[in-house]
Amino acid sequence: MHSKRLCTIALLLLGTSWSFAQDDAPAVVELAIVEAGATSQPLRLSGAVVALRDASLSSLVSGVISDIRVDVGDRVAKGDVLLLIDSALAKSEMARAQAAVDEASVQLREAQRLSTETEKLAAARNVSRSQADTRAAEALSAEAALARSKAEAAVARERLARHQLRAPFAGVITQRRHDVGEWLDSSASALSLLSPSDLVFDAQMPQERFADAAIGKAVQVRLDALPGQVLSGSVRTVVPSADAGSRSLLLRVQFSNLPATMIPGLSGSMQLADTGVPALQVPRDALLTRSDGQRQVVVADGSDAQLQAKLRDVEIGDALGPMVLIRAGLQAGERVVVRGNERLRDGQPLRIADGSGR
Repeated sequence: MHSKRLCTIALLLLGTSWSFAQDDAPAVVELAIVEAGATSQPLRLSGAVVALRDASLSSLVSGVISDIRVDVGDRVAKGDVLLLIDSALAKSEMARAQAAVDEASVQLREAQRLSTETEKLAAARNVSRSQADTRAAEALSAEAALARSKAEAAVARERLARHQLRAPFAGVITQRRHDVGEWLDSSASALSLLSPSDLVFDAQMPQERFADAAIGKAVQVRLDALPGQVLSGSVRTVVPSADAGSRSLLLRVQFSNLPATMIPGLSGSMQLADTGVPALQVPRDALLTRSDGQRQVVVADGSDAQLQAKLRDVEIGDALGPMVLIRAGLQAGERVVVRGNERLRDGQPLRIADGSGR
């Protein structure tokens, strides 16, 4: 019985040592050299023409529309009156405020006259100093009353002016939502105004290409409605806020040559000029993906006689056929595992398969 137990223990120890030997045995792998000299692909994106100035115009006061001076398609200049709200009551309030200003002006002049005369009499000792001071105070009070009346008149004038809806910028009327005689609430949109001279091209850019879109970089835009025509432009801005769902950023392009036929909403595509910056590339088979989505490669570190596996995080770029651009994490001339890399652990010995990566 005792001998059987010893035999069992011996077998277990033998199996364990065999397992260790298996783990320590070099893994046979194929390698590829990290190559330099590839050029990053031009960035091509789909997008649309957008107007920087596209406003829904509302009246500052509610009321009945008494006149609409524009229609869809009309071009207007900045400051043009587009729509009028019935202002009969506002005009009456303005007239009353102006009458109050006129009355206060008359009272001020009279108070100042009496103050001047009383001051002369007081100097000649014909009236008391107290009477002169009272007249002076009355003049100051009349002056304050005039200032108050002018302020109230300014409020009435502004209230009257708000019955006119003016164009905040030059452009084209694109929508008209009401007509004369209708009630217009101040919170409702009455007209839409668009500036055709302030057009840009917006596109969603993958966040991994953020570094490629420098401000001022040359761009070529092709619109579906203008086949065969290439429009020049440059990067105006890159909104530094990524959309969590699409993992993209807004790239905005301003045009150098704006054709008269261009209108907002036209779809098209844009291409950023190739940077020509050398990049590194490795075969697709060298890439591994961790559970959190991070991309890795296995670098064969050391001499051929003493190679070890080193897991390395990398940042990848575009795919170029069977190759993938590497933006960060590797150096030219390093060797990466392309066969047998799926189960390698960090520090594991490696043996190169005949004819691979030497």
